[in-house]
Amino acid sequence: MNKVRVKFKLISEVVGNEDIGLLILVDEAELHQIVIPCDKNEVLQLNMRVQKKKDLSTHLPEVLVQLVKSLTFVQFEVCIIDCIDGHYTALLTNTSTLEQFKIDAFDAILLAYIAKLPIYIETNLMRRQCSYFDPKSSKMSLPINVLSLKMVQKALNEAVIKEDYELASRLRDEINRRKKDKD
Repeated sequence: MNKVRVKFKLISEVVGNEDIGLLILVDEAELHQIVIPCDKNEVLQLNMRVQKKKDLSTHLPEVLVQLVKSLTFVQFEVCIIDCIDGHYTALLTNTSTLEQFKIDAFDAILLAYIAKLPIYIETNLMRRQCSYFDPKSSKMSLPINVLSLKMVQKALNEAVIKEDYELASRLRDEINRRKKDKD
C-alpha cells in the first residue's frame, strides 16, 4: 500500500456547533491537511491528552498501551484507509507480522497519540481528501464526503435559506449519491 506520513496538528471545535470537532492531520511538510470530523466526547478525550492537565495513567487507553509495551516488543503503525459518508476508517498494523486490525480512524489517532505511533494515510485517499494547510487561517475547507448525512442536510437547508442555489445543488447531489449508494 502506498502511504503518506501525517501527524496530528490540532483539534478544533466547529463554530456554532459545539457537538462537532475537527481533527487536523498534516503531511510532514505541513502543506496539506486532512480534516476528520469527531463528536464532542472525542474532542474531550483528545484534548485531555493534548493539554495534559490531568494524570491519565489509570485510564484504559493508557493502561493498555503500557501493558502491550511491557509484554512485547511489537511495533505498530496506523494507516487511514477510507472515508465513506463522513466516516474515516484505519488499520492498526503490527509492523513485524503485518497483522492488521480495522479500527475507527479517531480511535486509531487517539491510540497513536498516546503510544507515539506513526500515522499514515493511503496516498490516493490523501489526494482525494486533502486541502491546503494554512496555519494562519481561521477557516478551513472540508471535502463534502467527510460530513455526515445529517450535516449535509442541515447545510442544504441553510444554503436554500441563504439562496445559495449553486451550493444547494451540490449538496442535493451529494445526498442523492449517498442514497443511491445505499440501494
